[in-house]
Amino acid sequence: MKSHTINLLSLLTIFLFLEMLISCGDNTKPTPSGSGKKIKIQSFAASKTEVGFGESFKLSWEVTNAELVSIDNGIGDNLVLTGEHEVSSIDHTTVYTLTAKSKNDEITQKLTVALKVSDNISAPVIVAFESSSTELTCGDSTTLSWETKNATKITITPNDGCDTSKKDHGNCEVFPNRKTTYKITAEN
Repeated sequence: MKSHTINLLSLLTIFLFLEMLISCGDNTKPTPSGSGKKIKIQSFAASKTEVGFGESFKLSWEVTNAELVSIDNGIGDNLVLTGEHEVSSIDHTTVYTLTAKSKNDEITQKLTVALKVSDNISAPVIVAFESSSTELTCGDSTTLSWETKNATKITITPNDGCDTSKKDHGNCEVFPNRKTTYKITAEN
């Protein structure tokens, strides 16, 4: 008799488990995580909506009744419903889009963090970028020279060994072995 009771309980447990699987697979039934309620973005904010070069800020969000939360621009694709993320810096005004999804619903909200340009920062200027020779024979060298203003970083491409650590001026000898176009970029 005891063995029949145990088997009957086991059968009852299996029946309920199968009933749950069938109910969860039905699109008209509410999903366990969403409970049939509409997704709601309670908040999506930045600790600063305007930042300077190199300034960090935090994004924070709170979402209810969603199965998946993501924020673009490298923040994350499978985020918790309530959280925050430290952004170390941006190099341009950036629009972040928070997307919250459930089985039957999807909503988005956008947030803009503006990059402010300080009055103290002047745009970088390339005063000069020259080559001592423009026509060479294979194996010849030429000297590249440059002068810039307000630059914090100089890049020469292709960089054939040029030391660009002096931001305001410099020169270097290059040995191009084919027709080569050199480009200088000044940033701040």
